[in-house]
Amino acid sequence: TELGGSEAGFLAKSELRRKITATRTWFAGISYNGRATDSLSLEVLDGRDSRAYLGWDWTLDKASLWRFATTGYGRIATVDQSVIGNGFGAEWQLERLVMREPIEIRLAYVGQFSSFDTTSTNSNIVSPLFEPGSTSAGEVAALDAAGIEAATPETLIDPLIHYEGVSLTLRREILPRWTIEATGLFGYYFDSSQTSYGGYLRTTWLPRKSLEINLSAGYLSSGTQSNTGSQLLDFAFSLRYFY
Repeated sequence: TELGGSEAGFLAKSELRRKITATRTWFAGISYNGRATDSLSLEVLDGRDSRAYLGWDWTLDKASLWRFATTGYGRIATVDQSVIGNGFGAEWQLERLVMREPIEIRLAYVGQFSSFDTTSTNSNIVSPLFEPGSTSAGEVAALDAAGIEAATPETLIDPLIHYEGVSLTLRREILPRWTIEATGLFGYYFDSSQTSYGGYLRTTWLPRKSLEINLSAGYLSSGTQSNTGSQLLDFAFSLRYFY
């Protein structure tokens, strides 16, 4: 269970995992009021995402060389506590461990499908967010001027996403309790008929058994989710404490 807060209010996430056999695990969880990253416009408006999900993780062979994982979810998206729509989706991955030592190498086929519906949205609630003179309208208009994305309620979240691709991950422990990981990505968005590529570099340090520090930097040619017309540079820092 994770609890937190931001300017948007209370944040929470809880997950339950159960190991059915030595090679099969199922998990289920809910998250509330997390940051929505479907589009740059939605991020400017500080959009929020709440969802429930169910997943399955399966090691396919005794040597642990093949692994399959999938997750299905339902979601609700909000802006300023106003619901802008709901949707569902699934993500899947088939991974092959190519090498264990001296560098761990993993090759994976990955896929994603999502559908989002705004037809039930009350336009009278959402429209004021885009009225001239509002802070949100000014920020979104600036994005429009840069040609990033249209600022309308209907385009905040792509109604359909279908992505399939491959990833290559290299991981190595460079010092005791300090690892570095590099991932390359290449795929195709069938819904928008365009290719996508990118990569991430991550490092993880465990100064003690109960503390984990992560740093990462990445680039995607097609942004995230519905940002398929824009590039994305991503930098992240996280601190985890285990008890």
